[in-house]
Amino acid sequence: MGVTAALVVIFMRRWMQTRKAMPAVIMIVAGVLAFVGMGLSLLGLL
Repeated sequence: MGVTAALVVIFMRRWMQTRKAMPAVIMIVAGVLAFVGMGLSLLGLL
């Protein structure tokens, strides 16, 4: 969970820096990465 939290913080910082240029693209990428991260976390718990 610590790694996931760190990645979320990094992505949020990048989103805050680049949202002026491509907000839609950044949000889509962040959503996909978050979904994949949750899936890997669930697999890890199993």
